[in-house]
Amino acid sequence: MALTQVTSGLLTNTGVSAGTYGGTSAIPVIVVNTEGQLTSATNVSISIPPSTSLFPNTGQLTSNSSTGNVAFGLATSGVTAGYYGNTYYIASLNIDSYGRIVSSSNVAVTANSSTTQFLYNSAGLVSGATGITTDGVNITTSGNLTFSSSSTTLNSPTLKAYKEVVNNVSTVATSTYNIDLSTGNIFDIRLGANVTFTFTNPPPSNISQPATIILRQGTGSNTATFANAHYTGGITPTLSTGANQVDVLTFFTTNAGAYWFGTFAMANVS
Repeated sequence: MALTQVTSGLLTNTGVSAGTYGGTSAIPVIVVNTEGQLTSATNVSISIPPSTSLFPNTGQLTSNSSTGNVAFGLATSGVTAGYYGNTYYIASLNIDSYGRIVSSSNVAVTANSSTTQFLYNSAGLVSGATGITTDGVNITTSGNLTFSSSSTTLNSPTLKAYKEVVNNVSTVATSTYNIDLSTGNIFDIRLGANVTFTFTNPPPSNISQPATIILRQGTGSNTATFANAHYTGGITPTLSTGANQVDVLTFFTTNAGAYWFGTFAMANVS
């Protein structure tokens, strides 16, 4: 041992500060001389070495418990989780320079007055011009088929055939009942009481909508009255009253339902 390292039986002071080095956030860096003494000691902050691997889990990056690799979570973008875009809406997305969606919304699909409108069938696109043909299920015409600015009116179409949905109403056992014209034009109703019928959701004035009412007696002797209905000669028709007897009445309006023209079309149908 070199005698220069010992004074009066004590080790020479190396200048290292007494204390604890190293921890969860720092690594000790020490210098040792040939005699095994620490001549320098410092703390260096822990940093992630370049070779550290990241392990992705569902929805974010997270740590691997077996290796202790560092976890990185995705920052919250502020976008509400959900589905965007469908038949009626287009998804509007705002994407940042990192490729993240930072805002999103649904924008309703609209058509302006200059938009060309088309009909589609199972064979593909059918334009609204001359000589339209379809697959035999959709509209067929040999003339012009156009749409008005309201996009709900067909101008002078020729229809080869059409079908209507029948609204089957179970037994009406209340004193009043609303016939909702937004659901169709034909109603098959069984009477289980004396009923006053009111037509609801009629078209606006100067638009006509027919309504065909099939009335079926239950056990019989039930009456039916139609609000705002007017008949030939001002005479309200007398319905069949026998059990299970069937009558048919037809109506139409031209002034938003304020006045219904009625006809007793068929009595005691058998």
